[in-house]
Amino acid sequence: MGHTAWPTHSDLLTILVDTGLIASTDNITVAPDRIGAAVAELEKRTGRMPFLAETQTRYFDPPGPNTKRTASPLFPIRGGGNILVVDNGFTNLVELKIGRTDTYEGTTLSENSQYYLRPVNAASDGTPYEAVEFIVPIWGPPQSVVIEADWGWGSEIPDDVWNAVLERAAAGIVPVLSGKITGGVQKVQLGINEFTFGTSAFASTLTGWDDHFRTVIRRYMR
Repeated sequence: MGHTAWPTHSDLLTILVDTGLIASTDNITVAPDRIGAAVAELEKRTGRMPFLAETQTRYFDPPGPNTKRTASPLFPIRGGGNILVVDNGFTNLVELKIGRTDTYEGTTLSENSQYYLRPVNAASDGTPYEAVEFIVPIWGPPQSVVIEADWGWGSEIPDDVWNAVLERAAAGIVPVLSGKITGGVQKVQLGINEFTFGTSAFASTLTGWDDHFRTVIRRYMR
């Protein structure tokens, strides 16, 4: 079961209460950018930007080894290959065009007759398509392949990713809460006794959250 949106302020407060960092009666205002920062870190480290699929139009050079061939001084042609590996990956391809120029919108190709999506089992495996295989080698100017698609991992956020982002955001709040609770004091010496405050009581929780985030990063990395 997945989620159609990233964690909210309410979700963040809930996990802080459940782990004992705050009481349910505490009036804590959590900075909303903590969740945004956790999502941005996930996307950057997995290479999936965005992770939650969004319909976008992206432009690519024709695939192939030839990147400098010129038919005329005013019309550079490149390509010569038939497999286009795309950045990020997509779950649904809306439209694909080739041969786009500043004055021509391009020729629309038909799926399963003029090109195929790869890997072939992506949809059944619940993973994004990572490449387009054309029936014939493609030639054209730079940025002449146009793909409109739902770019991202999927239309839903897997539970493990959603929880990892929530935990990452919560971990970013801990130092702030620690400072509020202790007034910034981390350690007090009273005679021979030393009392440590701060986040030490939650060290194992923070370590677990960090380990989970790293595991999720490896699992979904391109």
